[in-house]
Amino acid sequence: MKLPVAAVIFDMDGTLFDTEIVYYRAFQSALAQQNYDLTKETYFSQLAGTTNENIEQFLTRTLNAKFDCQQFSRDWPQFLQQFTLDDGIPFMPHIPHVLELLHKRDIPMAIASSSYLTDILDFTKRTGIHHYFQAVAAGDQVTSGKPSPDIYLLAAERLKVAPEACLAIEDSNHGVAAAHAAGMQVIMTANRIPPNAHSNKVSHISNNLTSSLTRLL
Repeated sequence: MKLPVAAVIFDMDGTLFDTEIVYYRAFQSALAQQNYDLTKETYFSQLAGTTNENIEQFLTRTLNAKFDCQQFSRDWPQFLQQFTLDDGIPFMPHIPHVLELLHKRDIPMAIASSSYLTDILDFTKRTGIHHYFQAVAAGDQVTSGKPSPDIYLLAAERLKVAPEACLAIEDSNHGVAAAHAAGMQVIMTANRIPPNAHSNKVSHISNNLTSSLTRLL
């Protein structure tokens, strides 16, 4: 039996912020300096929603000796910083309203993101939403990133809420798999990444996050 929802845990990129496309541009720009063209299809099917370590491992396997991992790890954060400073950090639809709605209902919130902790804190402070979250679990704080459940289990532990009583909000199939493996209910927002068969089976696919949350809370 599912427990009533006692806390909500958000992924960050593509869920709180419309930044997956910004990460794609940063990775694409960094790889272009190594004469590799990263397609959107490859990024969103293979790289979105997982950790930097997993991304580097995938690129190393794919490009073999042609890939300079150290150069890539230096270059893409510089592009990311440049793009977010130039263009800002846009919210995904409904997010400001959803955060205020949950805050007024005294529902604890956390972030479980594959991004590094420094990036999570930077983005949430620059957009003025850091005060909504009682806990953060970052990709550089777990041994195994999404689709492993570790990051969601860590977020639930820091909230002091049983995983089965947490509702996860995700935009990627890697993230849905991670939250489901942690024992959580999952909403997958219908953004840039189409749900795969597993996500369709185990998550609530949402075109309107406010409406979906209202039904589940």
